Amino acid sequence: MAAILALNILSVMRYLRPPAEIQAFLPYVFFALIITVIYVSFARKYDFWKEKIVLFLWFLIPFAYLAFFGKTLYPRFIFFMLLPLIPLAALSIYGLWGFIKNKIHFFILILMLTAASFYTDYFIVSNIAVAPIPRSDYEQYINNWPAGGGTKEIISYLAKESKKGKIYVASLGTFGSLPTYAVEIYLGDNKNVEKRGIYPVPSEIPKDLQDITQKMPVFVFVSNQKEFEEAIKSWPLTLVAQYKKGVGKAYSRLYRVNPK
Repeated sequence: MAAILALNILSVMRYLRPPAEIQAFLPYVFFALIITVIYVSFARKYDFWKEKIVLFLWFLIPFAYLAFFGKTLYPRFIFFMLLPLIPLAALSIYGLWGFIKNKIHFFILILMLTAASFYTDYFIVSNIAVAPIPRSDYEQYINNWPAGGGTKEIISYLAKESKKGKIYVASLGTFGSLPTYAVEIYLGDNKNVEKRGIYPVPSEIPKDLQDITQKMPVFVFVSNQKEFEEAIKSWPLTLVAQYKKGVGKAYSRLYRVNPK
């Protein structure tokens, strides 16, 4: 439970943006509270201590592995590790119910424990683009080039165009490419849509793309990945539509290849 309180304090303080000296001190507060919750849970309470150790190890082992060997780290990676801590937190809260005689004080404490979570959840539901979640996560989910904003609209446009006749859709990137996967998933069974992912992306437009323009419209679906946008600057393209991703500076863009 102390760990939950520490996480809430860190979350609130991060968005209040206190002086750097205070921010540098916060991890020590978090560490002290973690030691406290371990002491209270294990040293002072002997009931269910084996179960508590198992739950704590389910958190600690993957967390330590990620800390020592992880090369690409995002806050969301620790989500599954925190799940075993939920029963420990619940047990602590249950213990407090019997320990704190004044139930008003108890509910005030619960509010302190959950206020930051409710604050974050409110924005996730109402306006996720500005939700107070870690920057690296909300940029990937909502506001930067990996996000999916605009994909629905572009797929809808391509589906309507395919009703007029055959079209060709080139998407930039292959493995892990959002445009390529979106076209495969939503237009894969459409017999009027021919498609392919392009990687690596050349600085000159592939000759066959322009040749195909003599037979049908050719579109290029881009997810605003910087290196891809740089590569296609010299391609003979006309912008058809673009959709901003969240509140960032990234866009989903659909181009049409100019006929020869």
